[in-house]
Amino acid sequence: MKRRLDYLIAAVIFIAALFYYWRQICPTYYFWDSAELAAAIASGGIPHPPGFPLYLILTKIFCWLVPYDIGFASGLFSAVAAAASIALFYLACQKLLAGLFPGNKTKWVISLGGSVLLAMTTSMTAQATRAEVYSLNLLLFILAIYFLGDAIASRNTDDNRGAGKITLACLFLGMGMANHHLTIILTLPALVYLAISMKFNYKIIAAGIAALIAPLGLYGYLAALAMKSPGMNWGNPANPAGLIAVFTGKGFSASAKAFAVAHLFENYGFDLSLLYRQLGPISAVLALVGIYSGWKANRRLSLFLIICVAFNLLSTVFNEYYYYENADIHGYLLISLICAVIFSLIGLLAIADKIQSKYLKYQTVAVLAIAVAIPTIANYGAADLSGNYSAKKLAESLVEDCPDNTLVVTSSYNSYFIIKALQEVYGIKRGILVCNVYLFGQGWYRETLGKRCNLQRHDFQRMDGGAFYRALINLFKDSSEIYIEYDAQSAPVRNYLMPSGLLMKFNNRAIDWDKIDKAVFVENDLKNFDIFVNPGMDYELLKSVMLILDNRRDFFMTLGQSGMAEKYLNEIEEIAASTQR
Repeated sequence: MKRRLDYLIAAVIFIAALFYYWRQICPTYYFWDSAELAAAIASGGIPHPPGFPLYLILTKIFCWLVPYDIGFASGLFSAVAAAASIALFYLACQKLLAGLFPGNKTKWVISLGGSVLLAMTTSMTAQATRAEVYSLNLLLFILAIYFLGDAIASRNTDDNRGAGKITLACLFLGMGMANHHLTIILTLPALVYLAISMKFNYKIIAAGIAALIAPLGLYGYLAALAMKSPGMNWGNPANPAGLIAVFTGKGFSASAKAFAVAHLFENYGFDLSLLYRQLGPISAVLALVGIYSGWKANRRLSLFLIICVAFNLLSTVFNEYYYYENADIHGYLLISLICAVIFSLIGLLAIADKIQSKYLKYQTVAVLAIAVAIPTIANYGAADLSGNYSAKKLAESLVEDCPDNTLVVTSSYNSYFIIKALQEVYGIKRGILVCNVYLFGQGWYRETLGKRCNLQRHDFQRMDGGAFYRALINLFKDSSEIYIEYDAQSAPVRNYLMPSGLLMKFNNRAIDWDKIDKAVFVENDLKNFDIFVNPGMDYELLKSVMLILDNRRDFFMTLGQSGMAEKYLNEIEEIAASTQR
């Protein structure tokens, strides 16, 4: 009867969480990875490493089943996965807390409160309101915790019961590695600790390893997609070497400086502050109490969670810049977030367990729960994307003046992704060829794009990015229009560029700026940005607009037009001031 009630509560939690997230889902694709993933799903393409095969498969099926376009449906999939994660979190907490404080009847209330707390965090909402891979990863991790619950909470030192559940947990972790492998791989040290501390026999270990490895076969799906030569084909994993390169993230720069002591301190400090900002001081104190109480009550459980947190915090170490609005960092740290919430619940339950009076016990839990909930009010709406069409509108503005057969060279991956999503999800401007200048440095990209453009007599693997850029310009300049999103990579052709809308149009002859009324030109050019600028503008839109303006300032500075450059700098400062008011 008790188990049925728990499942009923979990079902209610799922429905409530889904309703909460549904109201905040972006109505179309969002910026960056959200746009790239939506475009990949729509076109049968391959996004950036590690390619996320499980996500592509499940989201593709989901988008077939729901009556919405892929822009919205891909975000809805994230919301469903996030809501399921919250419901399963409640059930997993019930198992873990029962192992620590058997017989305590307040654990269901505390687990329910923890689920609400987790659901309302900015990190969870940010992953539930746009197309992203992290809510699926969290769902798989919580499923693993749920099936490992009996083993983690066990007080025995030699317990090989429940081998099937342990194997299932390993299977879900393996599925996570077929989605976003880094965050799941970093949980494996905790799994190894569990195997050692519980003295798993060789049969359980062998079954667990097999279950971890088996889902990696899903990466073969990327090879199958690549063989069809889709428009989005990151890494071109059609052969084993390409598939390994995509899996390992070859081509992404990773510096050893990331592990310098100063950077590690910065990384851990920022990550912990991100968790603290969402959970508040009362939760932080309860988490410390929970670590101490959990250590005394069940060292295995506490150490398992501590190892998960310690390694998960390392997942963000390769970030060069740390800022709270970075949704990717929130996604990476979801595992640390749920571990922190679990420790807070353990702390709350430990305090309640010391109180003998049933009435006073529930009263204490209620008061502390309210104190914990108050800071979460600030999280409400922090990741609300309902009614946010910023990414689609910016993409439309970028290519507004581009006729069919135009070559569009982007400098920002963000611009590249949102334009590709505009083409693949909505079929808008499909006649233009959009590419990214920073991908010209990748041999697979030069070969893929070169063959698509019928660039002849070129050794794409040996030529560098600059040579490929020149060959591409020479191929298109006499037969098609060329628009370029300017940055330093396009400096060699700056004398042939004229700002046109948000991009720059390439001309076969050098521009003579002395024959142009510079004041009138800048005034008219800045009007292109007016429609985007308002005090409540989307943060990612603000970054995109500011980057275009700053690159335009740099463009005129390199041309020796310092007076024009200064006007763009003034515009940047004015926008920055207006958005802070």
